[in-house]
Amino acid sequence: MKKILLIMLIFPICYLVGCSKNSTNQEKIGTDMCNEIMRCIHEEDIESFKSMFCDQISDAHDLDSEIKLAFDFFDGKILSHDKFLIGGGDSMRDGELTDSHIVPIIDNIKTDTGKTYKITYLSYIVLNQNERLIGMQYMIIRDENDETIMIGEYIY
Repeated sequence: MKKILLIMLIFPICYLVGCSKNSTNQEKIGTDMCNEIMRCIHEEDIESFKSMFCDQISDAHDLDSEIKLAFDFFDGKILSHDKFLIGGGDSMRDGELTDSHIVPIIDNIKTDTGKTYKITYLSYIVLNQNERLIGMQYMIIRDENDETIMIGEYIY
């Protein structure tokens, strides 16, 4: 009986430790991507920005034009933003990670012209069903008047 109780206690702990480890990985990847997005917008670096998108979106969209429109949508230079909020999720099958994605939010982005923006995006870290979707699928930039611009699209 003690062995069964011990196993019942150890299994959830091991499971939670595994989830915690992957959540930490998602947090780091999301934070790094958010920092890179902010840098790309600040420097208007289209090439680096494009490289964050998945192959399927890159092939189906004119990312040069979409990103240029997004840069034009941003009025002014970024002065500050809130702490990045990194959401996400995982799927496992037979003990193997089959899907890991992040959905970060960069909120309260203030520019030197007094404008405020919010950015959300979806990026797959792991997607066994379609590796061409690994990377960013879409990004939505919203201003304080609720006007939006979208780069890419939601596919999966």
